[in-house]
Amino acid sequence: MLSLGNSIITSNVRQHEFSLNTNGTDQYLDFGNTLNLGGDDFTISFWVKFSDATDQRFFSKYQGNDDQLIIRTASSDKIFVKFTKDSNAVISKTAPTAITSLENTWIHILLSCDRDGAVNLYVNNSNTGVGFSETSANSGQNLDNTGSLQLSEHANSFSALKITDFAMWNVALDSDAVAAVYNSGKPFNLLSDRGNYDNSSSLIGYWKIGDGPFDNKLAGLIHDTHNPGYGPELLGTAYDFSSNSGWDFSPADGWSIDTTAKRARRTGHSDNSDIRKSITVEAEAVYELRYKRTYVSGGLTTNAFSDWVTDGSNSTIGNFNDPVNNSVVVIDHFRPKYSGTLSVRIFGIGDFDGFLEYVSCKKVNGFPGLTSITFDSSNAELVSTSMFVSDHPNL
Repeated sequence: MLSLGNSIITSNVRQHEFSLNTNGTDQYLDFGNTLNLGGDDFTISFWVKFSDATDQRFFSKYQGNDDQLIIRTASSDKIFVKFTKDSNAVISKTAPTAITSLENTWIHILLSCDRDGAVNLYVNNSNTGVGFSETSANSGQNLDNTGSLQLSEHANSFSALKITDFAMWNVALDSDAVAAVYNSGKPFNLLSDRGNYDNSSSLIGYWKIGDGPFDNKLAGLIHDTHNPGYGPELLGTAYDFSSNSGWDFSPADGWSIDTTAKRARRTGHSDNSDIRKSITVEAEAVYELRYKRTYVSGGLTTNAFSDWVTDGSNSTIGNFNDPVNNSVVVIDHFRPKYSGTLSVRIFGIGDFDGFLEYVSCKKVNGFPGLTSITFDSSNAELVSTSMFVSDHPNL
């Protein structure tokens, strides 16, 4: 969760500056159960930097040992690739040469899979030595699984590294296109064809990881540069409480709606109460919930809460407790695990006395990534700004 004071984040695009910087303990970038590869050709590309080549987890989509996609280094400092479904591996191979000599430098890793030909691992445009070329086994194997696609994490093991400019295509890039993408160690905008790179129309997704349009580093949201931005408002007239507009609330619990949604403090009352409104959501999509709250007196905490109608379960999107700023914009992101109807609920906790100027909920376009979250003592979600640093192959 993020509070912005009275400000609103806008799209602040830098072409090439930032990378994700993970600590090796609990930090990673998560894309949910999306971006499955099926039985098609594919290419995966990213840039990484690390100080220790041993046991680095770069790319993972892990359902279990028999169903996993993994690009990592082993204890030998050699890159290991395993893409398998039901124990049938399309590729399971370790590169012959360690990448120890590439520590503390930006390196480009690209995996290209032609189902009717070869699987090529390129490291800095080379598929020999630190890379490999191998005939594709079980070439027709469907590689879909139910695991979450993650960078810098695999099977609850984490890596200390920097990673940026992650891309996926639904074609196998040929050697000329790979050389063009490598570009002598300088990434460029993959949304446009350039030289021997003529595959922009085959992109599945592209993440500039801190440099993309609408990327929100403080809130830990990385937009898909291939399809950035937001869908339409899901809560109707989100920025206008001049009419009830379908919001459900109980006056007996202290809420009233006029030009704002107000909650009046009740002396000695410790119950929680909310305003709520239903929306329709898609499984594994990412939604952004924003609300502007003003604290007047009493308890400090408001809480965004989702209530599943489809399966009876519910989950807290995030608590917010700010003893400093009276008027703040609060931003939460959530990724539903089920499709169906969800009741978005904003709670006043205990004897919170204050009001909401607006509540907004929009679907994030494309295949966005969310950083892992840490919690402080007040249970408010915090994204460490140190997860994004000004370090990039182009700097």
